Amino acid sequence: MIRLQHVSKVFGAGPSRVAALNGISFSVAKGEFVVLTGASGAGKTTLLRMLYRAETPSEGDIEVAGFDVTELRRSEIPRLRRSIGIVFQDSKLLAGRTVFENVAFVLRVLGTPRRDITPKAFAALKAVGLSARAQAFPNQLSQGEAQRASLARAIVKSPGLLLADEPTGNLDEDMAGEILGLVKEIWSRGTHKPTRCEPMLSFIFNEAMRDLRRAGRVGISAILLIALSLTAPRSRSPRWAASGSSRSTSGAPSTSGAIGCGSSST
Repeated sequence: MIRLQHVSKVFGAGPSRVAALNGISFSVAKGEFVVLTGASGAGKTTLLRMLYRAETPSEGDIEVAGFDVTELRRSEIPRLRRSIGIVFQDSKLLAGRTVFENVAFVLRVLGTPRRDITPKAFAALKAVGLSARAQAFPNQLSQGEAQRASLARAIVKSPGLLLADEPTGNLDEDMAGEILGLVKEIWSRGTHKPTRCEPMLSFIFNEAMRDLRRAGRVGISAILLIALSLTAPRSRSPRWAASGSSRSTSGAPSTSGAIGCGSSST
């Protein structure tokens, strides 16, 4: 699903040169729930942006959902992004459209038959507990509701991959807990293996909430960048993996410190 080999990213040149990522290698298989952790500025968002080709690596190879992202032509980028659902720290909802219209807009752009748009949009809103707010506009939503709408928009097209970049960074403890719980539920439904991985998911959730209570909003925004595959073969067995991002002496992330749970043909 995701594979990075020796990926580096450098911004600037000369005295202003900054190494955002340095020699990163890891993979995420179908069905995995992976949390990448690291201090602010460690390169988590840069890494995520490369996965959907908003940035290109300075060195190394990246494969996502069957696409060679490193060599992808500009004309093929929309095809890659159609296979990915993305949740940002700020919800990025369209201000002049209702919650329902924001979610349905994705389906219209993808050419979904008109008769299918309404039931699919409402199914996504129901999945995140926002059906009752379908006709509300973004400025009428709480921060937690706006993030729920963003999550519905990300999953409405049934992507093979869901990426969430610090999705609870702007939320208080209660709202953050709700969003993390929703992400956990979506992953569990997608992988078909909810009971086997539940202990590890509960550990991730509890650790995140502990840090949030200790450090306020900053704690959770510095911890979570989540990538979860929504489609996993039933025949594979769960794998416990270590992966993640933490600051190294060079200023780039290293692959340690986070926890993955999912399916792999190890």
